[in-house]
Amino acid sequence: MYYLGSATQASDYETTMSFIINHIMKTFTRGLDIAEALEKLEKLDFTPYKPTLKTSGETDAVLKRTEEKNFEYEFKDDYTEYKKRILTYDDNKLKSYALLWERCSKGMKNKLESRKDFDTFGKNPIHLLQAIKEHALNYQENKYEMLIISQVLRCLLNYKQKEKESSQDDTVAARPDIDQPLVGTKINQNLNGQST
Repeated sequence: MYYLGSATQASDYETTMSFIINHIMKTFTRGLDIAEALEKLEKLDFTPYKPTLKTSGETDAVLKRTEEKNFEYEFKDDYTEYKKRILTYDDNKLKSYALLWERCSKGMKNKLESRKDFDTFGKNPIHLLQAIKEHALNYQENKYEMLIISQVLRCLLNYKQKEKESSQDDTVAARPDIDQPLVGTKINQNLNGQST
């Protein structure tokens, strides 16, 4: 479940994202394409996969015609498969958008719907996921600097591994996508009595 960002729930984004990517790869037809796009947070480029029609290098007219006819059949098959892949990707975009939306908490949905650019998402899962990531990991929004620092330090000091969580999973959860240089800078500036 994607929750609105808080210092204690920032690591849940990675766990939920990992679950959704695995679910998409297992259950969607050709789910690898949309899973790759969601992991990279950018639209998949199908241009390198587009087939090209080969030409024969034969000098004999009969052999050349036969080989070019075979190349034409191969091209038609490859192009049909290429178009199916693109159509499946487009279908999976809608499915993954619905899956991501379904995994959002009520608070997250309200926050996303209140965005000025929400109408421009256009059932695009990549835009939705970027916004989810922004809100799930941005627990510093509209708060005082010292409050942010104290919450980060409290999370760091009270951090413990979850029950039935492996050490590797714990390492991933312990380092969420937080703007650590910014937090460190704010701590140093506030300790030295400077303001940002």
